[in-house]
Amino acid sequence: MQKRTEPRFARGFVPMVLLAVCLATVSRALAQEPPAPGRALEFEDLGLTRPPDISSRGAGLSGSVATATDVTALIANPALLCRIKQRTPMLGLGRQAQDIVTTYGGVSSGLSSDRMGLQFIGAAAAIPVFQGSLVPAVAVYRAIVSDLDITYESTHPAELRTDAFRLQQSGTTFAFVAGFGVDLASVLSAGVSVSALEGGYQALRQTHTHTSAASAVDDYVIDDIDGDLHGYVAHIGAVLNAHRHLQLAVNVTTPTAINNATNQTRETTHVVENSTGTTTRVSSSASAAYVIPYRIDGGMAIPWGAWLVAFQVGSCDWTSAAIDKQRLRLQSGDPVLRRTVDYRAGVEWTAPSWPVRLRAGVARLPQAPAYLQADRVDNDQLEAIVSQTVPMRYSFGAGIALKHTILIDASYTHTHGERTTQSFSETRNGSQVILEGSYWF
Repeated sequence: MQKRTEPRFARGFVPMVLLAVCLATVSRALAQEPPAPGRALEFEDLGLTRPPDISSRGAGLSGSVATATDVTALIANPALLCRIKQRTPMLGLGRQAQDIVTTYGGVSSGLSSDRMGLQFIGAAAAIPVFQGSLVPAVAVYRAIVSDLDITYESTHPAELRTDAFRLQQSGTTFAFVAGFGVDLASVLSAGVSVSALEGGYQALRQTHTHTSAASAVDDYVIDDIDGDLHGYVAHIGAVLNAHRHLQLAVNVTTPTAINNATNQTRETTHVVENSTGTTTRVSSSASAAYVIPYRIDGGMAIPWGAWLVAFQVGSCDWTSAAIDKQRLRLQSGDPVLRRTVDYRAGVEWTAPSWPVRLRAGVARLPQAPAYLQADRVDNDQLEAIVSQTVPMRYSFGAGIALKHTILIDASYTHTHGERTTQSFSETRNGSQVILEGSYWF
């Protein structure tokens, strides 16, 4: 039988087709338009760059990764749930306020926001096991708060143009969390918790552009935005009782996947001097997937008689943040968001003859953006932060035990920070009050 031979061109045809398909696929992937670097501000505006402070004691001490002794350990460090030896329901309320002063061209404008609501509600129950305790817990807590009221005016003499901008935004995303802590040995505990996030925000964005050329022209744009946020995150913690005067702890927050679905109505009005204006209204829907990088917190607690001293360090690499799987970088390759490292320290004193605890703390909390959107009207001007006063937070609090079963904690924190670009400066002052009560039985 004669052996069948394949033409030479046919033998190379299939690999060439496969190569062409692969190159086309890669080309389409590379041709996808990445999100504008200025969208990095969404992480800050939506409140995604601020870890939640849900514990009154933790806020007063300025850190709780090694000191939590209640159900809030589900988030601070699940391994610390093992310190709970009874059934413990808990309820917390919080009030947050913020003042933002923005200065453009020597003209300052300031606005404030205020919000109060549920901070935390949860319960835990200890179950004796061979090595010590197994403590399951469930809770609902306020995970993300977006509360902004920003306004500014800027001039562009070369373009004979003046811009005015205002953003009013508010919303809360709650998390439903379940987890447990378990004693692995007499000196070592571990824990894990998983949170499902659900919430949203509403935003009203208003711009007014006035151009004084041959005929004055005014353009007004109003964006009414309704957004839904949902996602998930996990916490994994460990505690080592290295000495009776030293406890070491670590808590890892996994990358947070958040989906943002928005419905938006845009109303645009165009008015020419001595002419009738026109108005158009357009509705649209969009969605985006955010990735918040992992965070790691480490700390130590030093109990000594009536005193407790706590130290904590946390880090998050915001250069890995992404929207729709695209990292936010300039054409030069510089990341718009940067790595942050915060430092916290606090001290607590327990009265020897009264069921009272007093505490105070301080924290250095750098902000994630390395660039800011200097023009939010056209969204086409990012400017590097040339100077800043890293936000410092000062806190104090107190706790009192009633009849050895009811524990009431309260805390107050104040934060101040400033940052400046070439064209504008911004000052932010924030405060938070948390009141919590728990019942041990």
